[in-house]
Amino acid sequence: MGAARASTTVPYGVHRVDVKKDVKSNSTNPRNDTSPPSRKNTPANSPERSADKDLGGSGDKGDSCSPRSHNTTSTTYNEQVDDRKLVTRKGHPVTSHSLLDSYVGTMKDKKQTQVTLTLLRPIGKRSQDDTFRRWKTEVRKRLDKEIIEWQKVDGPFVKYEGRTTFGNAPAVITEFIEGTDVQNYLEKEKDKKSMKDKPRLILEFARALMTLHSLNLSHGSIEPCHFIVDHKGKAKLGGYCFNRMVEEEFKKIYSFSEDYRNIARYVAPEVLENGKTDTKSDVYSFALVALGGSKVLVSA
Repeated sequence: MGAARASTTVPYGVHRVDVKKDVKSNSTNPRNDTSPPSRKNTPANSPERSADKDLGGSGDKGDSCSPRSHNTTSTTYNEQVDDRKLVTRKGHPVTSHSLLDSYVGTMKDKKQTQVTLTLLRPIGKRSQDDTFRRWKTEVRKRLDKEIIEWQKVDGPFVKYEGRTTFGNAPAVITEFIEGTDVQNYLEKEKDKKSMKDKPRLILEFARALMTLHSLNLSHGSIEPCHFIVDHKGKAKLGGYCFNRMVEEEFKKIYSFSEDYRNIARYVAPEVLENGKTDTKSDVYSFALVALGGSKVLVSA
């Protein structure tokens, strides 16, 4: 399932920088439109409605990733150590998927290595919600088995460093990357340089996707916010495998209205019908992004 809910100005799981100047940005510039997708066919007390309320909604039905806004007057710098004592989660979420939150973290090693932590977002009645507990359990079981293969992936990717839990909720640890999504990168580079960059970036992202497919892995959640350009202008493909897993297990437990399913902009028609992604649906979604979906790569 590749349902998408929010447009992104900060890529999911990536620390935003001004790539052109190679200077860290202090603003995530969140969109003003934070209304969730229509739930007119969904009961008010359903898990989906509860999720919208708990998650604060999302943006404009474009990508499933969006910057998080929070109370900037707070002086508390929240820190939380994971259950395995491997990593410290710091501050507020920096980006959000419709079902995930992404944080900056620090490994508890000698180098204090900076990483990105991506956690399931609490929904329903949270720890007291039986369906939420079931969702956590099923994702954790699959993650324990499947992340071993994801960690073998080498090349232009936002790489998986490991897994952990926070309050028994599964989380993945990925490398920390300073950069932005490709759409923002090209908007900032509206000159001859960006015109030369487009074909190069298309090829780099295509090679990354081919690498995944050669390992019998499908991405399953292709959209512009997972097409990352780091501070050196190099392509990095993120969001692969874990996002799809989370959504697949969510769908098994929580029902989706047709409104929710049909808002996907980059999803192959057969995925909207049966919810199953594979390498062929990846190629379809890649083409939509590369051929100018939401003015991404090929469009001027």
